[in-house]
Amino acid sequence: QSMSQMRWNSKSVRVTLSHHLGLVRYFSMPAMEHRYLHTAVPLEAKKHIPIPFDMLAHDFQAVPLPPDAQGKARMGVLIAVTQRKNIANVQGLLKILGLKLQTLEIAPCSVLRLWQEIDPAKDGLPYLHVHIDGANVRVLVCDRGTPVFFREVFLGGAAALSDQRKIDLSGCLSFVRKQLNLDGLSQVRVSGDIAAGSNSLTVDSVAG
Repeated sequence: QSMSQMRWNSKSVRVTLSHHLGLVRYFSMPAMEHRYLHTAVPLEAKKHIPIPFDMLAHDFQAVPLPPDAQGKARMGVLIAVTQRKNIANVQGLLKILGLKLQTLEIAPCSVLRLWQEIDPAKDGLPYLHVHIDGANVRVLVCDRGTPVFFREVFLGGAAALSDQRKIDLSGCLSFVRKQLNLDGLSQVRVSGDIAAGSNSLTVDSVAG
């Protein structure tokens, strides 16, 4: 009802789904010709997404990565999934409002685009972003403009960077380094309910 009372400047809209309604996963796989991706990527993604794919709508993007230790070509894949009924529900609501769905994306992608507009990374290096919102802590790792890792933690009380054991930032860093072969992480960006000066944290200070 509240949405129907709003005045819209455009009939085309972009909708962001919360992490409760959709998932994003990033993984690397052997490089291949584009014509094989639509078959190969969902097969590989099933290893990382424990939901039957016949229930899901999905989309992905693939970018080239440096060769692995054996010199084999590889690529990084970001895939987003949501239940098909979620898309139907969104489209139904927008139709009632006289609007047209242009783009549907998952929250980590939208958040990353927002931060890149507000405070774009100047060196192009991967970084870890921690956003504290009351008792909710969201951890995002960005590499080449892509959210390669996302995690949300609910602490049940006011969160603080001193709760590193509960937030497990060192575990997040260990995962992206070992599982995603992501090197060069050196900076932590912090936003939300933070004390002054927290933005100067480094990965070494978090992991240590």
